[in-house]
Amino acid sequence: VYAYERVGLKGGASSVYFVDSRGKVYNNSTDLLVDFFKKSGNKEQFDDGKYLDIDMYYVEMKSINDPEVITWYAHIVNDVGYTDIDATLEAVVKTYVENDPLLSLLGKDVAYAEKATGQKAEEIIIPDVDGIEDIVGKEINYNGARISFMDGNTATSIFYPAGQELLGVKIGDTFEEIIDVLGIPLTSGPDPYFDDVWTMYYDFFGIIDVEFYAQDQHGNTVSALVKAS
Repeated sequence: VYAYERVGLKGGASSVYFVDSRGKVYNNSTDLLVDFFKKSGNKEQFDDGKYLDIDMYYVEMKSINDPEVITWYAHIVNDVGYTDIDATLEAVVKTYVENDPLLSLLGKDVAYAEKATGQKAEEIIIPDVDGIEDIVGKEINYNGARISFMDGNTATSIFYPAGQELLGVKIGDTFEEIIDVLGIPLTSGPDPYFDDVWTMYYDFFGIIDVEFYAQDQHGNTVSALVKAS
């Protein structure tokens, strides 16, 4: 692979393009590395672990015959390349949500969710804690999880009781066990509204928000609530 620096005649920022041994031109290193990865007969050599049980890969190349070695790299998920880890993890979360039978219903309307689950939505009334006006919505109970429609006919949240699995963890795991799988939460501490309740909150790249609930900091979680961001 040859790398060429393109410099404008009238100044301005330069750019680098790449030409492989077959003469194919790549305008950026990410496309080149993804193409190389897809053609590789041994993708396991690029294994970069899993997140949410989805495979991640890392490919890099270095310049030679260069006074200062330059490294180009790409994180790869589902044959798409990314240049930073946050964008990579965001792609993983998006893929997970799109392929999960429950999470993929967030943002969908009642008719779609009823067809997907085979369950009919029922009207529910949530008392207003301030006693001003109760909230009226719809809910689908599907294998113990409750899908709520509080914004017109759009699924806005999913409640998971103990025993359910979510994002590779089980409702019933401790906060510490969940952190080992999902990483450090955005916040964790006593619930501001309810006594004897601890919450742990994750914001997954503006795709979904997840809050786990337990009776104390070191106890087993008893439920979780997922909302569309």
